Amino acid sequence: MEKGIKAVGEYYAFSNREIAHAIKDGDPAAIKTAAKAMSQLLTKSERRLLIPVPSHVGKATYTLRLAEAIAKAGCGMVYNVLKCPEHETLYSLKQRGIATSPESLGFFLQSPVPEGWEIVFVDNVCATGTTAAACRALIGRGEMLVWAIDSTAR
Repeated sequence: MEKGIKAVGEYYAFSNREIAHAIKDGDPAAIKTAAKAMSQLLTKSERRLLIPVPSHVGKATYTLRLAEAIAKAGCGMVYNVLKCPEHETLYSLKQRGIATSPESLGFFLQSPVPEGWEIVFVDNVCATGTTAAACRALIGRGEMLVWAIDSTAR
């Protein structure tokens, strides 16, 4: 597994792919299942900011609900400050053979991230590491917490 990325499992193993898609669709049961497993990868902490990653619409959607569910387990507090311009989905770009880079996502912060807090970015899947790299480049620190990692995409 890539350094700085914690994942419950491999994207193509068991039912991880189906759950990842259900999370993206906003399915409450999938979000609850994922949040329970993802929170097991973190210790309880009052000094951790869970920053949901924005979707292609420019703001956190299903990742916000996922981060909120993880926060309910005592693993930190949600800090929804990461935004980006609306863009085509990374999956669609990948399917068409269009390369992406951390800079191409255009991530920006609506508010500064306070010092002295552990930072954890929350997403459902890590396929290429582009999103993780964009998050870390913007803030300069933090790790990624995802439901599943696609080890075939590297």
